Amino acid sequence: MPVTRDVPVRCRCGHLRGVAREVGPATANHGYCYCHDCRAYLHWLEREDLHDARGGTAIIQVARARFEVTEGTDQLQCVRLSPKGLHRWYARCCRTPIANTVPALPFVGIARGAFELPGAEDTATFGPRLSAWAGAALGGPPPGAGLTARGLVHVTRLLATWALLGHGHPTPLFDRENRPTVTPVVLSREERQRLREHPRA
Repeated sequence: MPVTRDVPVRCRCGHLRGVAREVGPATANHGYCYCHDCRAYLHWLEREDLHDARGGTAIIQVARARFEVTEGTDQLQCVRLSPKGLHRWYARCCRTPIANTVPALPFVGIARGAFELPGAEDTATFGPRLSAWAGAALGGPPPGAGLTARGLVHVTRLLATWALLGHGHPTPLFDRENRPTVTPVVLSREERQRLREHPRA
């Protein structure tokens, strides 16, 4: 059996806490996203400190049912950069990004910065790093960035497995009808564009 572990999750100030369960290289996607919207989102949160040098955002995808919020549920808030955009969850107490979701899909992309785990343990815990939208990285794609055929198979297999096994529920983020448990704030087209025009976006 592949080795997995439960990894604590928390916001910067500690009011919101949770756990991602049964996390391991075979049960998670270890991704970096370089898209303009992920950077715009961190600008909106005023958390530019969470970008890497090329504007990438580290995200760990796990089955939605394996993510729990154990404390501070009242601090959980949601924003969408557009009416059809991702549901982006954050802690309002300290504006820490927590997770990204799509209602119809059984995954949750947890912000790497929310895990209580030293960075040196990333590959052993989350598996090899995959990259998305590397062409939008600041200064050009990082060396070796991209989604390999093997990585694409891994991502597809996990999403299909989670859907087949019904691992989208239970979740603190959506009810059984996949309606968000917190009404999202939806940014205007003008505000989204302003954020995307930020010098670091």
